[in-house]
Amino acid sequence: TASASQTPSHSPSMAPGLRAELHRVEVDTADFVTVPFGITFDHPVVVCSVETDSTLDSQPLFTRIANCIAGPGGSFDVRVSTSDGSSVAGATVRCFAVEEGVYTEAEDGIKMEVHKYTSSVVDSKAAGYVGTVQTYSNSYTSPVVVGQVTTSNDDLFQVFWSSGSNHRSPADASG
Repeated sequence: TASASQTPSHSPSMAPGLRAELHRVEVDTADFVTVPFGITFDHPVVVCSVETDSTLDSQPLFTRIANCIAGPGGSFDVRVSTSDGSSVAGATVRCFAVEEGVYTEAEDGIKMEVHKYTSSVVDSKAAGYVGTVQTYSNSYTSPVVVGQVTTSNDDLFQVFWSSGSNHRSPADASG
């Protein structure tokens, strides 16, 4: 059977204007696990990461997100895969769900932006790590950029990556 955290948490340290929640999900099946939202999102964006556990396979593990549903009774599906596309059971996943939008310190108590982006670029070393330039709405000195591939249309290894002016540099203030 699949199980998921039924009580998402909203940390008191989160900014007061931020519509977000954290989930700890036990993925005890190789199938997708449905995770219900604890609050209603109009445009949810979910980012997940596998907790490191020495009892799991030594291959790199990554999450797959699918069926992110907004509105009352909303939810998302998550599963854990290896780089060869095999699903993994017995992993713990941490997820951050947040309302899409641009947040400012003055209005929301936090400066960040949350966007969905549909990419038509499948990048690789052979393709030269071209990527697609994105710009920020806020200004940042040293931004932290996180992302999530939210597709289940194939089992090939796919992960989000970000960079600065070249693929070896971290994201920078220019976007």
